Amino acid sequence: MAEIYAKVAAEYKAETGVTLKVVTAAAGTYEQTLKSEIAKSDAPVLFQINGPVGYAAWKDYCADLSNTELYKHLSDKTMAVTDGAGVYGIPYVVEGYGSFTTTPS
Repeated sequence: MAEIYAKVAAEYKAETGVTLKVVTAAAGTYEQTLKSEIAKSDAPVLFQINGPVGYAAWKDYCADLSNTELYKHLSDKTMAVTDGAGVYGIPYVVEGYGSFTTTPS
């Protein structure tokens, strides 16, 4: 995943001239790493939240994305993390879990 973020940052710089600092975390340390980064004077402007649970933990740092081009391109807006009329998370991947049982015919 770090390689993908580095590629996105390079493409963004080529298009805008703005350098993005990409910080990744080792497995199982994302929350700890984000807490550390948020406390810095150059806190992240983009970060991942884990759906509504992550939003609850990080809502003080989330901006309303409802008027952004990114949100406008979301084909299923019900997948966004919302709070009232605001949009605070836009999915880039969606996972589904479930179990299936069969009944005898």
